[in-house]
Amino acid sequence: LLRAHLLNAHLNNTSEAKILYERILDIDYEDNNAESLKGFAYLAINDRDSAINWIENILSNNNDTNGRINYIAACLYAQLGLNDKALNCMSNSLQKGYANYHQWVHNCNTEVNVAPIRDTKQFKELISKYSSIFN
Repeated sequence: LLRAHLLNAHLNNTSEAKILYERILDIDYEDNNAESLKGFAYLAINDRDSAINWIENILSNNNDTNGRINYIAACLYAQLGLNDKALNCMSNSLQKGYANYHQWVHNCNTEVNVAPIRDTKQFKELISKYSSIFN
């Protein structure tokens, strides 16, 4: 995913990036494996419906004990422009203790980030509300 992102965003090689995104989608992961990041590959090839179906399946079929799955969902929803869903997943993730401050507040080097919602009032309120988990 990172290689495809670099080709697409920084080297202006969209055709090679698309091949890599499609390879990600061809890998035989379990359908409920959030770490496969397949939803971001779907998004990169403009298959929004598959991206949404992928993450909703994961959210409904997993017990997210440490908040990582909800973090990934927040990132995908943010990238899709579904801010309310992104913020809801962010809240769930923080409630479960996902405390990677860099990923929440600074990371914007890959497609897996919450950058599109960082300037919202709700995002700032959640970071403030859960600031104790970042220490």
